[in-house]
Amino acid sequence: NITIDVVATQLVVATNPADSRVVDGDDEVVSGMAFQTQPAVAARDANGNTDLGFGDNVTASLTGGSGSLAGTTSASGANGSATFADLGYTAATDGEAFTIQFDDAVGGAEGDLPAVSTAGLSADAVASLLAFVQGPNPTSVETGQDFAASDVTVAARDTDGMTDSDYATAITLAVGSGNGTLSAAPGTSVTPASGVS
Repeated sequence: NITIDVVATQLVVATNPADSRVVDGDDEVVSGMAFQTQPAVAARDANGNTDLGFGDNVTASLTGGSGSLAGTTSASGANGSATFADLGYTAATDGEAFTIQFDDAVGGAEGDLPAVSTAGLSADAVASLLAFVQGPNPTSVETGQDFAASDVTVAARDTDGMTDSDYATAITLAVGSGNGTLSAAPGTSVTPASGVS
């Protein structure tokens, strides 16, 4: 029997982060949530063969983007690859581009392999709530008194408070308590622009 020993010379991103919950088709992941598809990094030789003996810890760090990584930023290698468990990214703005770099432990079994980075990624803010940016002012009015058009502003935001600029579902104002009726021109329902109406 002949045994061929594969010795890794590089790390490769075998699986990029991805998420089917994105609303904007230009983005790959949802901001503020663990990636639905977690990244996996493999140790391979120059011919693309996986080094099954690779078992180093692999660490993720942010090399592009103004947001922050969340979750466990290290993964243990086994049988030539390391798959992360709950890594995520919280963006500073909706649709923000970012890059993650992966590096193995210095002094590992295969030596220190060169770090590798993801291809360009971007994070989608997905609204989970509506919030008043500016509420009615004054808070009480005489019957039939008008609010100015700019008196009420509502934004669609994610759980981190970031505005979802892709949100385009009509937002309707209604009386929350009391016996009166609400009227507005052109109407009580407005379609937001860039997530704000």
